Amino acid sequence: MIKNRIKKTISSLVVASFILGVVGCSNEKIDNKKESIKQENTEKDSSKSKRDIVLEKYEKELKENGKNGDEIPENEIPFKENKNEIGEDGKFVKYFDHDKMEQNYKEINKENLKYSIALDDRAYRYEWGEGKFDTCIFLSNQPEQANEPSSTDIYGEILRAYSYSAKKDNEISIDLANEYVKKVLPDDIKEISSYKGSEGIKTYYSSSKGTFVVFINYPTKDNSNEVLSKDKVSGIHYFKKII
Repeated sequence: MIKNRIKKTISSLVVASFILGVVGCSNEKIDNKKESIKQENTEKDSSKSKRDIVLEKYEKELKENGKNGDEIPENEIPFKENKNEIGEDGKFVKYFDHDKMEQNYKEINKENLKYSIALDDRAYRYEWGEGKFDTCIFLSNQPEQANEPSSTDIYGEILRAYSYSAKKDNEISIDLANEYVKKVLPDDIKEISSYKGSEGIKTYYSSSKGTFVVFINYPTKDNSNEVLSKDKVSGIHYFKKII
């Protein structure tokens, strides 16, 4: 009886060891497969161009936040229609509404800002050369004119409702422009660097909500790059780093 029991116990242990060995091999195969898939996905991601990555982000943002292409309020450009002037497209010509822009700043509630990229495939920029920041990445509408970004960072335009584009004799002071910037960017912004160029000032900021770039443009003479004043501002534009 005892011998039979010992035999049964040994047989059970052998079977158990075999099962555990099979399970162990199976788990190892599963782990290897998962690692292989992970590696494959990593390789796929690394093989994507920067433009493809930005396009995916743009399409995701459009799907999640866009409704028939409508912008969220913070990205709605303050335009007004001139009922007395019709453009080539048969629609009333739109002009920047300076009063509306100022009203947006007065009524701002910074806590509600999402700092989302504008729902426009022309909203994306990348840097090139010596601090240049005016190269556009065409995404969906004009792929034949698409620019493939270099190895530099890519930014998207934000806060269009608070961007500023002045006509002649309607500029604001540098001090007021800086006040506007502080009103819209996160409270914990820290200046990383600032560059004064022939056309204006470009400033980089870091914050808990991302990295931002702000352009403050000087007013220039009509049809030329001649700066009229470096104490006045003819434009403010906001961008947020994507990649």
